[in-house]
Parts: sequence; C-alpha cells; structure tokens
Amino acid sequence: MIAPPRAMIYYLCKRRHQYTIRWRLQQDFDVDVVTRRELLRRLCLLSYETAFRLRSLPAGTYIFADLERLSPEETERAAIIWHTLAEHGYCRLNDPVRSMRRFELLRHLREHGINDFDVRRLTDSRALRFPVFIRSENDHEGSKTTLLGLTRELDGAIARLTAQGRNREDKLVVEFCDVADAAGIYHRYGAHIVGRRIFASNLFFSSHWTVKQSSDSTTAAQAAAERMYVETNPHEAALREIFHMARIEYGRIDYAVVKDHIRVFEINTNPVAPAAAHLLVGAREIDCTTDPASRIPVRREFKPPWREELSWAHWVSRGVHTLLWKLHLLAIEAPVQRWLRRTKRWLVRNRERSALDQT
Repeated sequence: MIAPPRAMIYYLCKRRHQYTIRWRLQQDFDVDVVTRRELLRRLCLLSYETAFRLRSLPAGTYIFADLERLSPEETERAAIIWHTLAEHGYCRLNDPVRSMRRFELLRHLREHGINDFDVRRLTDSRALRFPVFIRSENDHEGSKTTLLGLTRELDGAIARLTAQGRNREDKLVVEFCDVADAAGIYHRYGAHIVGRRIFASNLFFSSHWTVKQSSDSTTAAQAAAERMYVETNPHEAALREIFHMARIEYGRIDYAVVKDHIRVFEINTNPVAPAAAHLLVGAREIDCTTDPASRIPVRREFKPPWREELSWAHWVSRGVHTLLWKLHLLAIEAPVQRWLRRTKRWLVRNRERSALDQT
C-alpha cells in the first residue's frame, strides 16, 4: 500500500527560542490528544542554524519566525531560503527582508496616523515628547529604563547604559503612550495572525505601565472583558490592515485601544503560539501536500562581503612555510618566499599574454 503524501509546515526560528512553539506542541497538557497529534503531524521545528547548513530543503510550507533576532548576515541567509522556496512555488510566511521590524513599524504607524506616539534611535537627535523610555529594538524584554520625564534624565539613562557597555545601535527611545483607564489600570490586547486568519488571544490588565501579563488581582469584570474580546475578535478588520502594512503573516500584535483608536506597541514574529485550536485552523489553511522524499536544492551560496578570498598562491606560500618550519629551515624562508612571488608574477603575465593572443 502506497503511503499518502505528507503535509508539513516548517517553523523557522533561532534554536534557543524554539520554546515558543514547542510548548504548545509538547507541553500544553490542556490540548486534547487528537488536536495535539494533528499539530505534531503538520508542524516541524527547524532552527535557522540548521537550515543555513542545508544543501537542499525539505519541501513544504515555511514560517519565517523570530525575525527580530536575526543579524544582518542571518537575514540575508534567510532570504536565500525564501527565494529558493519562491522559485518552486511553496507557501512562505514573513519575508525576512521586507517584513517590518519594530523601529520601521512604529515609525510607519506614526506617519500614517495609527499611532499617536513617536520613536527614534538612541543615536538619533530627533525631538520627542516626554515622558519617554528606552528599549531594545530586537528583543522582547520591555523597557530598559523607568519613564524619563526630562532631557537630563534621558541623557543620564543613556550615560548609564553606555557605562555598562550596552550597545547603543540597537536601542530605541519611545514616547510613552498612556493607556490607563480612570482607575489607573493599564491594558494590553494580544492577537495572533496565522496565514490569513487573525485570532484574538488575550487581554491583560496591570497597575504598572509595562503590561506583560495580568496582575494577580484581576477582577471579575476584567476576566469577563477578556472572554468577550477573545470570543468576538472586535478589531479583526483593523488588525488585518496593520498586519498587511507590516507585511507579516505570522506573529502576535500587542496593542491598546484609546478612545476607540488602536495604538500598536509591537508585532512579535516568534510569540508564544496561539491557542492550539486557533493554531490548527491556521495551519490547515497554509499546509501543503508534498512527497516525503521531495527536496529543494539550494543553489545560491551566501558570500558575505567581508570574506577573505584566498588565492592558490596563498596556500602554496602557507604550505612552504609549514614545511620549512617542520624542517627547521625558517632561516631560508625569506629568499624562498621572494622566489615564489617572482614565479607567481611570471605565471600571471604569461597567462595574460596567452589570453590576449587568443583574442
């Protein structure tokens, strides 16, 4: 009996951060067995570190997650995988080059009137409205400082980060967006996108302005508000437009609502995975049927501009040095190497003459 074709989605992220999806697949014990089995059949974790070494890729759908943590070199390596898949017509989510990262997204949303708060790089002199805070562009650890209300406080915070040896190039200065209600409670909505599907996931409340999760003192009214949000998904249309603008097809958007207007804080491309039922619905739509043995050759090689190109003459010179060192003849290395260089120049000139004669 011939086995049916395999359906598979490959989830690409940094090896150290696979826990965001692994937890949902293997450790979320609230997921029923049938759903878990189907998710495990459809989804396969693949680290960027492994993918970059492959000469051929397994055929399937690819989710390019964890884009914020890719270095410039890794982004270009991921782009080779993206274009290789594109040439063969496979589904891909999150273009590693065109998808907006945090700085570009926040600046873009500000310029298009969606956000009413601005952002600049730490090394930029753009004027901002106080209070502000400092955060990294590429992680999800939140603010590096308290709220800074004056220029001298910002300058002092920058000086402290510099004294600690912290990199300035990946730090952002962000205007504070006050989303507290009349009781001083801050809120943060979270919604996932998986392909074409958008799911309302959670609504957190906190007395602190950095809202990572709901506080232990969540009221019955707040719990009811979260249930209503998850069930009704009231901002789906507006979020779809923002995801499209950001060119992101997988991730979680964190935002607040102020006077019926959405204010976006970030889009995380490697969030804790959405609820298993939501993830499965999205996975079924982006999955594709493939032959288990089908592979896609990666023909393009990544060549960083800083790679030293070593000629055959380098290896000859190095080999001669090693040989003379082992024979305890380093005293004669200088004249031998000079003779090798003269020989190399003579060979190059002869090759150039032969090329001219042939033309």
